[in-house]
Amino acid sequence: MHTFRLLDLNIFSGSLEQALRIIDNRVRKKRQTTIFTPNLHHLALMSRDAEYKNIYRTADTLFIDGMSVAWLLHYKYRIHPERINGTNLVASLLPLCVRKEFKIFFLGSSVNVQQKLKLMLTRTYPALHFDLYAPPVRHDFTEKDKRIIFQRIRFFRPDILLVGFGAPKQERFLYQAKRILKVPVRIAVGGAFDYLAGVRPRAPSWMQQHGLEWFYRIVHEPRRLIPRYLKYDAGFIFSLALGDLRLL
Repeated sequence: MHTFRLLDLNIFSGSLEQALRIIDNRVRKKRQTTIFTPNLHHLALMSRDAEYKNIYRTADTLFIDGMSVAWLLHYKYRIHPERINGTNLVASLLPLCVRKEFKIFFLGSSVNVQQKLKLMLTRTYPALHFDLYAPPVRHDFTEKDKRIIFQRIRFFRPDILLVGFGAPKQERFLYQAKRILKVPVRIAVGGAFDYLAGVRPRAPSWMQQHGLEWFYRIVHEPRRLIPRYLKYDAGFIFSLALGDLRLL
């Protein structure tokens, strides 16, 4: 596996096609695997939260979600890693699951998004074996919430579990559920469900390729994203600019 060290994390630097082969292999071998998709916001959270960083270190594989992570790897190693963001990864996983008859579970987002996502999946991939569940939206799940979530997943017995709670909640959930849910492949995918369901618009391809998707998202969701970028991401970038790049 092609990995490079960045901020004490081993980050996969291969292609989307190689990433899909890894997932395919792990499912077929029933090898339990947790996959996170780091972006700048995740790195910023880790710089402030040691517990979150330790959780991130427990992941078996890290795929590059944010272009900024790819840039940092390029700065350190002079490589050009491919960005494998959550939405593109899930979109590419769906036809793979149809071909291999893998069962896939979508956990997260809202009931409205899940309904739209279910309609899209049924129309586009009629042979796909899938189930969905949108748990109550709260900062922390109650024990009853967790019990219902675990029951739904165990009953369906998926090969792949996609969790879209957003960071850091989704990574913490997968870490806590690791010994409870015996799902071969578990992936934290952020807001992928919203984009796949068509609830949130994606940036044009040229903006994604040039690392400008963050700007597109700010323009469309300023009230949600500007405070986040100012509180966490901007400070992290500033600390790197002041000379902490040597710590990469």
